[in-house]
Amino acid sequence: MCFSAEASFIAGGALTVIGAATIKKTTQKSQLWFASIPLVFGVQQISEGILWLTLPHPEMIYTQRIATYIFIFFAQVIWPFIVPFGVLMLDKKMNGK
Repeated sequence: MCFSAEASFIAGGALTVIGAATIKKTTQKSQLWFASIPLVFGVQQISEGILWLTLPHPEMIYTQRIATYIFIFFAQVIWPFIVPFGVLMLDKKMNGK
C-alpha cells in the first residue's frame, strides 16, 4: 500500500478475511491457488505494516529485518509463482486437461 501502518493493517486484515472466505468457497482443487491470492496479499500487507512501525525505531532492527525478508520473499518468490501457476491450474481445468 505504501501509505501508512494503519492502511497496511486494515488492508491486510480485510484481504486475509476475504482470502479465507474465497478459499472456503472453492469447489475444486484447481481453484485453490488462484483463490489464495487475496490471503497471500493480506499477509504481505501485514508484514508491510510491521515495517512501517519498526522503521523509525533502530532498536527494533531484528523485527524490521524479519518483516523485510517476509515482504521481499512475497514480492520476489511468491508473486512470480502463484499468479501464473494459479492461472495455469484454472486453464487446465477449463480446458479439461
